Amino acid sequence: MDKEKLMALGLTEEAAQAVLDLALPLFKKSAEEVNALKAENQRLQAEQEKAAKAHEAELRTLKIENAVDAALSAAGAKSHVAAKALMADFLGKAELLEDGSVKGLPDAVKKLAESGDTAFLFEQRRLKGAKPAQSSSRDAGMTLEAFRKLTPAERLRFSAEHPDEYKELYRGRAVPADSSRSEIGG
Repeated sequence: MDKEKLMALGLTEEAAQAVLDLALPLFKKSAEEVNALKAENQRLQAEQEKAAKAHEAELRTLKIENAVDAALSAAGAKSHVAAKALMADFLGKAELLEDGSVKGLPDAVKKLAESGDTAFLFEQRRLKGAKPAQSSSRDAGMTLEAFRKLTPAERLRFSAEHPDEYKELYRGRAVPADSSRSEIGG
């Protein structure tokens, strides 16, 4: 806004100058406030971008930690803290893939679980079946034919775990060394 425009609106030169004298400081103050608001807006946008990046990094870290915990659990790790400490180099470089998995994680866990120095951190996988102190269902109701098909070690175990059945099979006589012989007793 200038003096000529004010005079074109019907103000006298003195009235136009008075309006400018009053309005100019307000315009300057308004311009300063606008500039301050613009600066504040830029600062807030920068903070928001920084917070978004921090949140994204934290989320990435949580996803990696969860994937590592799941892999360690599946591998039977006894102590996730100890296993993760040994995987620190890998975890520092871990790359989260789009599908949520961690690049190279299965190999890293397998290496840790199978290494002679660190295998003790993992539960040893055991075959399912009878526990050593328990008999298996195949021992119950043993026939002489089935007994003869057992290996010498299995025969010895059966005789130790089932002395009465063993005696009944052979009517108290010793087991023949050659399992191809005919039945003992009459």
